[in-house]
Amino acid sequence: MAFRTTLLYGDSGLEAEPNIQTKNLLDFSDSDKAIPLIEDQVYDEAPLNTVLRLISVHSLTCGGLKASVLQHYRRIVNQSYGSHALNKVLKMQKMGLIREKGGHGKMQCEYAPMLFQQMKKNYDMLPENFSEAKLNDMAYAYSGFSPLLCKILEEGDRVKWAGWPKTMLGEDLDPISDKDPRGTCIFVIGGLTRSEMALIRENLPNIALITTSALITGDKLLNNITNI
Repeated sequence: MAFRTTLLYGDSGLEAEPNIQTKNLLDFSDSDKAIPLIEDQVYDEAPLNTVLRLISVHSLTCGGLKASVLQHYRRIVNQSYGSHALNKVLKMQKMGLIREKGGHGKMQCEYAPMLFQQMKKNYDMLPENFSEAKLNDMAYAYSGFSPLLCKILEEGDRVKWAGWPKTMLGEDLDPISDKDPRGTCIFVIGGLTRSEMALIRENLPNIALITTSALITGDKLLNNITNI
């Protein structure tokens, strides 16, 4: 199971400040030390979801946290927000949203870690030059971060979905190769953010219909995590 970083990034326009904070964190995504930005948010009594989002992004983007760093985050979250917040951190570990490097046992997630460094390079997820004024810039909605889902769809559209599972209309008609005017329909399982949907509409005109199992945000994801 791959958790998209955009779910923890916040929905553009509604949570601009968390976007900037997360972008700053992504710029130092290979750090294996506690991030002062996260500590400051805890000590400043920022909303719990903001803190959990930043811890999760730190973990996901660097392939897991060192045991000492994870223990430090647990301690300050427990001291500042209480045991219910610590329970949520533990639940996020079991889901794979927060990982311990080399961890094992009942708190270890069975899913493989996110290869953020590799994907960041392959899909140019953090472009050096971008414009928030240009709607056709994949990075505009997330203050300089290009969502992985949108970049993968962009690649699929560029290669005319070669190698992708497709549904044909009729026995001999391939609406993609024949440039059917009705365009392509995609279905995203697991949910889609409004910002991702807007990026797809603006940048991938060949996709005529976007469907998904749910409209989601980072807060919805975190709020639905129940205590252990």
